[in-house]
Amino acid sequence: MKLMIVDDEPSIQELFAVVLGDEHKLVFADDGEKAWEIFLESPFSFDGIITDVNMPNMDGCQLVECIRKHRYDIPVVAMSSGTTLIQQTFLSGWDVLKLLPKPFHYGDLEIALSLIAEKSSRDLWRTWGVIEGEYEYEQS
Repeated sequence: MKLMIVDDEPSIQELFAVVLGDEHKLVFADDGEKAWEIFLESPFSFDGIITDVNMPNMDGCQLVECIRKHRYDIPVVAMSSGTTLIQQTFLSGWDVLKLLPKPFHYGDLEIALSLIAEKSSRDLWRTWGVIEGEYEYEQS
């Protein structure tokens, strides 16, 4: 999968590079503004986005809102060492698949990745009309 990882902490970016770099193509951004610029260059090239919530310039909530206005189908996972109830409610309203608490365990990351893969595949199959009940056709 091609994933965008958005976090202002170099240690988190390094962790993702070490843990996921061999199996996935990763694109990193230090904040929401940079992530937004990268996303706009090629919005359909990513299978999913994993973003921190609390960052300078443009936070994760603002980034998710911008992305959803251009591409609602892309799977998004948020991560944070602390979110407010308002942020949690906001993120769930924008269809964020999972909120990973920092620090997170590898098992939590595996779950998040499987959700991204499932949603990404499901949307692909839906687009092709393969998922039952999603595609209507005329019978002769």
